[in-house]
Amino acid sequence: MKLYMVQTNDNDDYDEYGDPMPQIRDTPEGWDEYCLEKWGEPREFFMPSTSRVYRSRSSAQDRVDLVNRWGGNATLVEADVEWVPSDEAKRRRRLAALDRKRAEVAARLEEIDKQICEEEAV
Repeated sequence: MKLYMVQTNDNDDYDEYGDPMPQIRDTPEGWDEYCLEKWGEPREFFMPSTSRVYRSRSSAQDRVDLVNRWGGNATLVEADVEWVPSDEAKRRRRLAALDRKRAEVAARLEEIDKQICEEEAV
């Protein structure tokens, strides 16, 4: 399953979660007309949120276009998601942790073996 998000490249407009920061920008040209069309009344300018995850590429692209329309710098990113039962995911994490531990132990044994060889050579 593919999932899509909007990634912003201008950190001044968004926090770490993709939510718009309080704006210090001037109202861009066309904003008032956009507000009247969308909400039927003028509103103070704000950057669109980018915190959502989309199942539809076209919906995510629409949000990218909206952010860029108002002066942002956004790109579309996608992820290939594999859904697994929680127990299976837990098992995989545990196996990965054991593999890391095994590699650490193997590296340490190699160091010890090297030290022993050096001591025997002396």
